[in-house]
Amino acid sequence: MGVDMKNVTTTKKCADCGLCCYFTKEQTCLAPYFSKREARLVDKKKLKKASGNLFQAKVVKSIKKEGFFVCLFLDEAKYKCSIYKKRPIDCVTWPFIVGWDKGKKDLYLWIADGSFCPAVKNVNEIKRSSIVDEVINYLKTKNFFKEVKNGERYLWPYESYQVKIKRITELIS
Repeated sequence: MGVDMKNVTTTKKCADCGLCCYFTKEQTCLAPYFSKREARLVDKKKLKKASGNLFQAKVVKSIKKEGFFVCLFLDEAKYKCSIYKKRPIDCVTWPFIVGWDKGKKDLYLWIADGSFCPAVKNVNEIKRSSIVDEVINYLKTKNFFKEVKNGERYLWPYESYQVKIKRITELIS
């Protein structure tokens, strides 16, 4: 079971956006990462080895959006994810991101801001809502933090489009 993202996004905006599956050439490094466990559930030919036990979705030139690349798991003709029920945590929890602060000292739950993810509603409202705890609890149920401790998860570096939501360093201590 995933997170109830209705508290964060609107279905129509989310379906129209495409920013989570489409990337400029410079953004292809933002394609979703898969743990070894998640990679076993999907077609490995659509993944590339990242490092250690990590894999990343391959991207190809978009047939619909000129100048963009698209995640290979997106069926552009139907605009549907071909692995929706098996998609990695990166996709399930988007627009939430788990990553380091600028100094790589503390781990945070971030959210993509409205300029990068137009589906995000009011960030301050999200900070006060139960959705933050829902996302963290979801990650716990999927052993995400245990995988982080074991070096089996990619942690995103800080990017300018991210808004700090909650410090979660203690969950990997």
